[in-house]
Amino acid sequence: MNRNLDLVLVRIQEIDEIKEKLKQLEKVNAELEKSLEFAHESIKSLTARVDAQANTISELEKGVNNLTKSARFEKERAIKLESHSRGNNLIFYGIPEEVNETSKNTESLLYSGPS
Repeated sequence: MNRNLDLVLVRIQEIDEIKEKLKQLEKVNAELEKSLEFAHESIKSLTARVDAQANTISELEKGVNNLTKSARFEKERAIKLESHSRGNNLIFYGIPEEVNETSKNTESLLYSGPS
């Protein structure tokens, strides 16, 4: 009977050790759950920031494209204006100048020659 009591005491001691280990595991599990919740919140926050930055980048790309188109248009416009203004600065030698001469007068002098 003593032997049986000793076995029961050993088993009770083992059960107490298992209970202690279970408490430790529950504590570790609770800490892991907190850590996991924190990680999920961090991921959610970072995902929102990445989405916001992607939207900002998209808007910036649209702005850059619009500015590029505008710059190209203005460059072509400047070239056309410069070309047009140069056309009014032609100098013809051998044809007398007149006061308040118009382009029509100049054209008629060029086609007919000097008078």
